[in-house]
Amino acid sequence: MEIERPREVAVGKLLTQREKKRRHLALDDKCLICREHDETTLHALRDCTWIKTNWKSLVFPHVWEEFFIKNTVDWVDWNLTQVGIGAGGRVMWQLMFQLTVYHAWRARNKFAIEGENYIL
Repeated sequence: MEIERPREVAVGKLLTQREKKRRHLALDDKCLICREHDETTLHALRDCTWIKTNWKSLVFPHVWEEFFIKNTVDWVDWNLTQVGIGAGGRVMWQLMFQLTVYHAWRARNKFAIEGENYIL
């Protein structure tokens, strides 16, 4: 079964701080959660300290290096085709990956827009 890549994630169209700054909607592009790094799509969904901790609890340690080094498109494609890198088999991992990405973005928006902490 082929799963289509979520277009908004893969082509960088999520309204991150970097994208807001590019559109002149924000003064800086720092992550609203950690305030340490520019908020790119990958930072918001994978690399920010709070979400990275969650990913490390889902992804098996022997694949962390490969999981955390890929660019956005490769990361999404890789996770939608892998077997045995985290919770469950191929279909289960694809579902877990998509749900985690969705909830990571939702949590980020809850914090950015409403000031609420959202726990994954």
